Amino acid sequence: MSKFLKNFKNQFTGLLGLVVVILLAAYLVYSNFSGGTVINVIRYSLPHILLGVAVIIAVIKKKHLIAFLILMIEYSSGALAFINYIIAFKFDGGFRWSLLVAFVIFVFLLLQVVSHAFDTTGSGKAPWTNVAVTIFVAFIVAFYFEKSFYGALIVLFYPIIGYIAGSPLISSLLLTQVFIESPFKLIENIQNNNNDNKVGLIVYSVFGTIFLIISIYHVIDRIKKEK
Repeated sequence: MSKFLKNFKNQFTGLLGLVVVILLAAYLVYSNFSGGTVINVIRYSLPHILLGVAVIIAVIKKKHLIAFLILMIEYSSGALAFINYIIAFKFDGGFRWSLLVAFVIFVFLLLQVVSHAFDTTGSGKAPWTNVAVTIFVAFIVAFYFEKSFYGALIVLFYPIIGYIAGSPLISSLLLTQVFIESPFKLIENIQNNNNDNKVGLIVYSVFGTIFLIISIYHVIDRIKKEK
């Protein structure tokens, strides 16, 4: 079993591995695509598009573990829904093939994560850059407003693991993905008069918008440096 897990990653290497990740990222974007206005697309679909771009870049840069880990987490809800459907023993309706597809994809990604976790040869040290400073400051802000270490960790989980994997560019993309919705939340919070914590939410959204601008700058800067 151990040998199978260690060698599983070798079945999907090179161009084949890249194609598989592109297809999984595309299916993820398709599954979460929000039609309608341009605003809706930017707010609800762009985060998943950025996530897809980040995992594709991760594979190109040989950061397979981070790519498969992110995809596995994203597909986990569909896999859980399939498992809940099976153990409920209610087969009279409500089944969707998309649940089975998500479950199969999740199992594949889980095997990839475990297989790549055995391999430490591709791991690299994350350099201390301005991206790390931004993540650190964003974590402090999130820690204050989320009122929980774990809450802040959940908010910034993807950028953190992206940076630990040794890629400031991937981390910057994931940081942009986290805060892409902040300007829309800022507008909503300003217009909402039925919330007792209106000022706090507005301030949090302002910080999020600032971090969005900074993270976009980081993306552009890292692309220039890594050409």
